[in-house]
Amino acid sequence: MKACCIAKPKSSASFQILLQIKILQLKKFLPCDIDGTHHFACAVQANYFTCGGIAIGACISHKIADGTSFIMFMKTWAATARGDSDIYPQFQAATLFPPTSTLSGFQPENSMIKEKLVLKRFVFSSASIVALREKIRRKLRLGMPITPQPC
Repeated sequence: MKACCIAKPKSSASFQILLQIKILQLKKFLPCDIDGTHHFACAVQANYFTCGGIAIGACISHKIADGTSFIMFMKTWAATARGDSDIYPQFQAATLFPPTSTLSGFQPENSMIKEKLVLKRFVFSSASIVALREKIRRKLRLGMPITPQPC
């Protein structure tokens, strides 16, 4: 996976086209196919219009960020571009959804296994490992299946 891809295509269309087209048509302003796979951790496309307007399309891998983190990043990036001085993410979920002191009806169980446990250890000598490998090589050469077979 490559780190980041940045594209800057010029558009002969007017910026007003963004206000008139359907949501699915906005895909053409994205740097990658959202229905397919892309090989970038992050991809950004700045679309420049003849009137001087700009539309920024961005895609990010879920390996890098979830949707909330990505939106927070985009908002912070926009604030930086505007020249805002106080740019701090706001983590407000706990104020919007305050935690309750008790969870009604929730009784955590002790998940310890009460049955007798069995622990076994198998030790193979290096000679037996070599013999096993040779046995598998012979079966492969003869075209015999090497998947587990019932005895």
